[in-house]
Amino acid sequence: MAACDDLDGLKDGLIDDPRLCHFAPATLECAAGQDAATCLSPAEAGVVRRLHDGAVTADGNRLEPAIAHEWGSELGWTLFVPAAQGTRVMSENFVTSFARYLGYTNVVQPDWQLPDLKLTTESFWSSYLAAMDPDLSRFQRSGGKLLLWHGWNDEHISPQGTLAYYDAMNRTMGKGRVDGFTRLYLFPGVAHCGGGEGPDTFDILTPVMAWVESGRSPGEIIASNATRTRPVFPYPALARYDGSGSIDDAANFVPFTPRRPVKDDYHWLGERLYSHGYQTWATTEGAQLKLSPARTWLTRKASATS
Repeated sequence: MAACDDLDGLKDGLIDDPRLCHFAPATLECAAGQDAATCLSPAEAGVVRRLHDGAVTADGNRLEPAIAHEWGSELGWTLFVPAAQGTRVMSENFVTSFARYLGYTNVVQPDWQLPDLKLTTESFWSSYLAAMDPDLSRFQRSGGKLLLWHGWNDEHISPQGTLAYYDAMNRTMGKGRVDGFTRLYLFPGVAHCGGGEGPDTFDILTPVMAWVESGRSPGEIIASNATRTRPVFPYPALARYDGSGSIDDAANFVPFTPRRPVKDDYHWLGERLYSHGYQTWATTEGAQLKLSPARTWLTRKASATS
């Protein structure tokens, strides 16, 4: 926070866009004679960097989009970092229950444990459930409106996935069409579904209802917590302090759209998942799922890369 809080020109305990924060964990490494409780060893700094960057295979292929956990979200990392060796964390429970009963098509593995997860290309493609087709033409034609939102400090599910999907929609359908039925809001300092240092109480239902029922497209959304209100504008616009009044009052902020948008890096093993045409559909036969087509782009990709 000390390194990146004021990148937006305001020191308020929030990082408006963590992608602009190029923090180096090595700056926290212990100096000679420094109390180890107040700094990091080189090994610990390396762990912090890898937790931020995301999982990779042994040969460096990304197993998830770049930036697995944004800078500024570290206080929430207790979700997946054990307090002591040998203790379980909440995210482990999510993974084990999913992998045992849903993660592998038509395979139930009640004894599956976290060490059974292999960080390899072959393991990545062995099974994948996704709903990331960016072509929402049928939804649009039916009159549907989509309001996407994500907390920038989400410690559980990276906002990079939502950004990747939104950008894929624009590439697939065209920005003009997407703007006609979709808005994306990113809430600074907000953790998974709420919490964090940022204002995390807001109404997104009323704006999307007004859009559908009255044709009134959403604009700013006011978020609040116990001490602060702050507007959030449709992406890529940011809230900027107008220079007068309290920084805790939403009325003193205006929209600002950067001239040079951040160029996101979506190159990872699963980037093709954010495209249209490869999808497999499933029907049931008894207790089994039958996939159609049976041999999809995903299985071909697994064979080519394993």
